[in-house]
Amino acid sequence: MDFDIELSEEGLLTITPHDTYTDKNTFLTELIDSLFWEDMDLTISSQDGWTYISSMNHQLVWPMDDYGYDLIRDLQMGKKVEVMGRSNDDYQEYEWNEM
Repeated sequence: MDFDIELSEEGLLTITPHDTYTDKNTFLTELIDSLFWEDMDLTISSQDGWTYISSMNHQLVWPMDDYGYDLIRDLQMGKKVEVMGRSNDDYQEYEWNEM
């Protein structure tokens, strides 16, 4: 895999890319494949337009972009990112709960 993905017991998600990516399609394919093996999904929400990683197994959601930060872009640039998970209870209306 092109990304090392670690999840702490407290819900801290750490993603470390092995490279930088100039091709957005290759980057997204590699990221989605890496998340798949960790039972996680990448979703651009139709609710608010932001990007999230979700895990139904852990009932956690990790916001990846918002006003003022873009962790997806950081990953594409080869930077390691850490983000604390939030309870899926706060996101019941979002599409990953409809799957």
